[in-house]
Amino acid sequence: MWGGRRLESEFHKKLPPQNRIGESWEIVDRSEAQSVVTGGPLRGKTLHELWTKHREEIFGDVPNTSRFPLLIKILDAQEKLSLQVHPPENVASRLGGEPKSEFWYVTDTDPDAELFLGFREPITRENFAKRLR
Repeated sequence: MWGGRRLESEFHKKLPPQNRIGESWEIVDRSEAQSVVTGGPLRGKTLHELWTKHREEIFGDVPNTSRFPLLIKILDAQEKLSLQVHPPENVASRLGGEPKSEFWYVTDTDPDAELFLGFREPITRENFAKRLR
């Protein structure tokens, strides 16, 4: 695993002893995981319930999507992460997946941290495929 222990030391997350953990899902409405309200009159309700049953009163006038459209995570990347490729909607649906856009907000890094985005020089699709092979 590429993670570390900073989720525990800096965010007070309870982590399994001796395990390196790379991410914490903070706000999530996915079939495999749900944010749950912890207090107040909506205590115990999932984000999906709020999104589908109380959308206008809680979120206002927003686009109609089947799930809350954001997944907010905290990452503790202590190793190089894998290459991420997110296909557009027409390709993702053919592959049985879903389209995805990302926004990263970096709040803290080690002095030697690096983030790679895109290519140094323009490259054709054919040349990129050739280099992958």
